[in-house]
Amino acid sequence: MVRLPASVPFLFNALKLSACGSIVTSLVAEWLASERGLGYLIVDYGQDYKIPELWATALLASGISMAVYGVVVWAEHLCTPWKRNRHSSI
Repeated sequence: MVRLPASVPFLFNALKLSACGSIVTSLVAEWLASERGLGYLIVDYGQDYKIPELWATALLASGISMAVYGVVVWAEHLCTPWKRNRHSSI
């Protein structure tokens, strides 16, 4: 009964790292072995010197990564009420 609540912050730290890492991994996989997707578009636009499209695609990928990270932070906020009470004085 004590181990699970004590491990929840570590679990969410791992989820935060994994969330961003999974987006980067999928971009690299699309870059190397796909003919569609954001990773492919980044490489394609870079080779064709389409700089505005390249930046738009990179910013979209960054936004998706931040959104996934935000979902994990929101889930952590819901699952750890004891952390909320400790930081409420700030």
